[in-house]
Amino acid sequence: MTSFRLTPLLLFPFVENAFKHGIDSSLDAAWVDIALEVQGQQLRFSVRNSYSPTAPLRAVGGVGLANVRQRLALHYVPADYTLTLNQAADVYEVSLTLRLLPTAPPAAAPVVATPTIFLPADLPPHD
Repeated sequence: MTSFRLTPLLLFPFVENAFKHGIDSSLDAAWVDIALEVQGQQLRFSVRNSYSPTAPLRAVGGVGLANVRQRLALHYVPADYTLTLNQAADVYEVSLTLRLLPTAPPAAAPVVATPTIFLPADLPPHD
């Protein structure tokens, strides 16, 4: 089985935002839909949630998506991912497609050479 590496907590802000903004008391039937699929070396992740355009704007926040964009740019080349944000009248959707990179095999322990000194058996004692 192949192991892949994924930047830690990369997907968390999407899920957090869906619950933070999608579960609103002004909605009669709030919902969140999260999907994750891996095929070969491709990860597809999407989060959809209900959205109320009349919900009050929050004074705090707004850094989650900016942080994700920055982390994507730091850890992946642009050709390896696609991030799409869509907002309709009552649905908000985030979709991330990411080429996964195999985990590097564990580094081998360094080989330490211990010098060996051969001394003749008949050397006089050293003062």
